[in-house]
Amino acid sequence: MRKIILFVLVGLLPGCAQYQLQQRQNAMAIAQLSMNGTCQAALQNHKLDLTREQIPDNPLKATVAQLTDKRYPAPEQRAAIGHREDYLLPCLQASEQYFSEFAPAALPIYQEMQQEGMIRLAALASGKMTFGQYNTERSRAVSQAWAQMQQAENARVAQARQLYLQQQAVQQQAIQNNINTMRALTPRTTTCSRFGQTVNCTTQ
Repeated sequence: MRKIILFVLVGLLPGCAQYQLQQRQNAMAIAQLSMNGTCQAALQNHKLDLTREQIPDNPLKATVAQLTDKRYPAPEQRAAIGHREDYLLPCLQASEQYFSEFAPAALPIYQEMQQEGMIRLAALASGKMTFGQYNTERSRAVSQAWAQMQQAENARVAQARQLYLQQQAVQQQAIQNNINTMRALTPRTTTCSRFGQTVNCTTQ
């Protein structure tokens, strides 16, 4: 019975880890759906309509026309651009919350990307940058930031996995040590039998 219990304990370790991983993946999927919904709702704000044709919702999907647009914002567009971050604030907050909980290594890079984005928006709103210049710089910056975020998060996950494997090895070694100790402490019985001049003994 003792061996069965110890065997079950050893078997439960990877099973528990797999369950926890599945739970976290489910939570990530739910959080991502919520974040995407919040961002989609923010992007539908009618106050963004004044620049929707010139500024794509997704910077990585800017068209050639948007990337080469040599026009500067009109006065009414400048006012809307100046408040663009305010209109998108729910999306930005939801994204920060997601990264903070599920991709903490990527969060500082995301925050820096948003800060640089505000600087570009200020330049566009003040007439120091054309729509094409803004879209080109924005697309390039976002692409680089996402690559850095992915790299940082991959490194964090790899480090966490290595730490987990080390902990697993320590736990399994501790269980094996307990098994060895219990075996050593288990009373043994020696039975001997004699056949003529020969004595045979068996220890169990």
